[in-house]
Amino acid sequence: MWSPPGTTAWALVLPAFIGFAVFYAWPTMRAVQISFTDWNLLRPPRFVGLANYAAMITMPKWETIPFHFVWISLTLVYGFRVWPTNATLAVLGAVMAATGASILLDAFAGKQLWG
Repeated sequence: MWSPPGTTAWALVLPAFIGFAVFYAWPTMRAVQISFTDWNLLRPPRFVGLANYAAMITMPKWETIPFHFVWISLTLVYGFRVWPTNATLAVLGAVMAATGASILLDAFAGKQLWG
């Protein structure tokens, strides 16, 4: 049976293109779109433009450290299921040490607000 040249190649590559679009390209574009909004999932998103990025740049370092620690820790919980245990524990220890050191440096410099 005759088919136009390249039909078989496209038939073989198409599932990979669809997977890329569905699992990588679309979520990435959606994340960028959401980053320009103020949205807490309980109310409709409100467009704020570059305000979120400006807040990240102008926010003092000590305010962002706990957030980074939480998200890195959640990533490492996933790592316990995928990575070897020793590697995961080593990375977790390094993150905890770096976070603690950053908080202590800010505390000794007088930048840390302790309530």
